[in-house]
Amino acid sequence: MKAAMDLIYLVSCAVNEEKPDAEKCAATAILPVNATESYIRGDANGDGHVTIMDATVIQRRLVELEHLNSDRIKAADVTGEGLDISDATAIQMYLAEYENTFKIGETVIYDEYELPFIPVK
Repeated sequence: MKAAMDLIYLVSCAVNEEKPDAEKCAATAILPVNATESYIRGDANGDGHVTIMDATVIQRRLVELEHLNSDRIKAADVTGEGLDISDATAIQMYLAEYENTFKIGETVIYDEYELPFIPVK
């Protein structure tokens, strides 16, 4: 789930004597403190649970029978190496109660974002 948010921009400039140097100005987008994103690792279909359907959704995505948006792909990529068959296998192993080395089923929360440096001209 994503929180609705407004970006706040911080503009800074290097000052050369009395006027700013436009070549050295930059805008940085800052997210409000309460802006967070979370998902359940392995929940490829977004229903809030990790089930065999999530492994099936990944398999269907890999053979191009199903579309996943970027949020669902992030949740489905449990190995962190890009979405591939090893993610579906890891979910199947989690469901069969093998060792959970990828922390499948845990909620992942991001409260810090890395944003690009945007020069202002």
